[in-house]
Amino acid sequence: MELEFTFPESANPEEDARSLLAWLQAEDDLRPSSIGWQRADIAPGTMGAVTEVLVMSLGSGGAGAVLARSLPVWFQTRRSDVKVKLKTARGSCEVNAKNVPSPESLLKEIRSLLETE
Repeated sequence: MELEFTFPESANPEEDARSLLAWLQAEDDLRPSSIGWQRADIAPGTMGAVTEVLVMSLGSGGAGAVLARSLPVWFQTRRSDVKVKLKTARGSCEVNAKNVPSPESLLKEIRSLLETE
């Protein structure tokens, strides 16, 4: 299952993505997960530069729990207005640094995105 990270409304989405990439790569418990860049789809009818998004491939196991525990801590290192959109083929959710949910609530959101039908 792939989890895509984008940074809507960010003044510098590339900087935010690189920061999160470095943060997640430093997590020992996420090392089995593949984290890297993927070319972003450009919405039909819109103009814009080709961009890349941060993508994390998650297997079975506790990677979702590690992510749910790690993401709120990463938010504390960033400015207060950063927002991350987490997206899978199943759906998406947004997490805002101004209103970071508890790790338990975030884990519930992540699990709902990662569950297979």
